[in-house]
Parts: sequence; C-alpha cells; structure tokens
Amino acid sequence: MLLALVAVVHLPTAADADPNSSNIKATQAYLGAVAAEARAVTAARPAGVKALARFRARIGAECAGALAGSAESAERGEINAEVLHVATTVVTLPAAPALARFSGIVARLRWTSSQLTGLIRSQALAQLRLAKVALPDLCEDIKEWVAGGYRTLPLGTVQFQHRIEAALGTRLVGPLDSLEEPISGMLRPYESGTQKKTAHHLSELLVQVNAADTEVTVPGTEPIIAELSR
Repeated sequence: MLLALVAVVHLPTAADADPNSSNIKATQAYLGAVAAEARAVTAARPAGVKALARFRARIGAECAGALAGSAESAERGEINAEVLHVATTVVTLPAAPALARFSGIVARLRWTSSQLTGLIRSQALAQLRLAKVALPDLCEDIKEWVAGGYRTLPLGTVQFQHRIEAALGTRLVGPLDSLEEPISGMLRPYESGTQKKTAHHLSELLVQVNAADTEVTVPGTEPIIAELSR
C-alpha cells in the first residue's frame, strides 16, 4: 500500500507482560496461523501472477494508450496509484481464502494486552478486506479523466480510494507489513523460549514473502502503466 503508517504503538513493559499459560497459548496459535498463512500465500502466488497477466491483456485490449496525452501531475500520480492498487488486489485475490482462515483464527485469540489483541485482529481483518475490495473499472476511470481534460479525478477513482481506506479501518493507516515489527515487539514478552526461536524464523519468512509479493506486483504494474501511456 502507498499510505504512510501513522498508528501509534505502545510496546508493553515487563510490568505489562503476564506470560501466563493463556498468553503463551494465544501466541502459539498465532505463530502457527502466521506460518500457515505464509505457506498458503506462497502457494497462491502463481495463480496471482496469471491473474495479473490476464488483467494486463484486458487493459491492453480495452484502453492501451489512453494516458498517452497526460503529463506528470498530482492527478496522474493518483491514477498510477489506482493502477498499482488494482494490480495488487488482482495478485492477492487468489490468497483470499487463506487470509479468511487467518482472520477467523485470530478473531478467537486474546492476550492480556488489549492493545496487542486489537492490533493483531485489525491487521488480519484489513488484509482480508483489502484482498476482497471491489475493483474499479480502470479503463472507464481513465477515459473519464481524459475526457475531463485531466483536471478532476474520476468518481470511480475517488470511490476506490475510499474503499481502500475503509478496508484499512480507523485503527490502521499504512502498509500492513509495516505493522509486523511492532507486533513482534509486542508479542515478545509473551513468548516462551521455544516460541522466540519460532517467531524469529517467521519474521525472516515474512520478509521473504513480502519481498516476493513486491517482486510480482511492482514489475507487473510497470508494463501496464507503459501500455496505458504508449
């Protein structure tokens, strides 16, 4: 996502932490759910790549060159951002069932830190909502913008931005992977010795998963923008 993280996170102190059995069990279940989600997202990625290729072909058939007359501007940046958001959703959609399972598991977990519980649940729900957000008609939005003399963002673009913001919710504003480090820090007081090793391994795994997603989405978006601009 393109928005800057502004969530304020309070890291629990030793006094806040209560590493009792319920916290340890919740942490164990969460780490297991994260591992399962990472495997499922990785398994779904080839389907996402194919979906992105189909999306690019459709854009090429329906509105290739539609942005050729537009100069760089704030509005053009918003249109480019819409293309990236749509491409990201297209790639992510095959993983939506895995994200739904993850969100369902997390919704049942509870720590003695209400902040930690709320942040983890909000992140999981936002992931699912973003994967299933209703997509705009990108070509129609671009044609409307061009017809209006490149002055006013089309209604479809603005409405899509609002849907993205609503999916993130009031608690989260920003790239979801930016929350992984704060969540890891908040979990640490509740981890057993074995869980600390598992959590470290999962942190490295999530970095790899997020990097692989970026390697698919960003290079996959650039040819679409080039197709629209030629």
